[in-house]
Amino acid sequence: MTMKYKGTAQDHFKIINHGSLFLFKPVTDWAKEWWEEKVDPNCPTFGDGYAVEHRYAEDIIEGIKADLV
Repeated sequence: MTMKYKGTAQDHFKIINHGSLFLFKPVTDWAKEWWEEKVDPNCPTFGDGYAVEHRYAEDIIEGIKADLV
């Protein structure tokens, strides 16, 4: 189970909006662990980030926020 960490989503992920796709780049160990635990492991990668359709991005961001204090 993921531990609660301090900070904001932007402290742990670089989130880039490309219109129809969002790119989530984990920048901390917590973010890498969180992604592996909470998001489909078959999510497409793009470089060192994960490509997510815009319709799912808000739910992912809210999930990240929920696990931060």
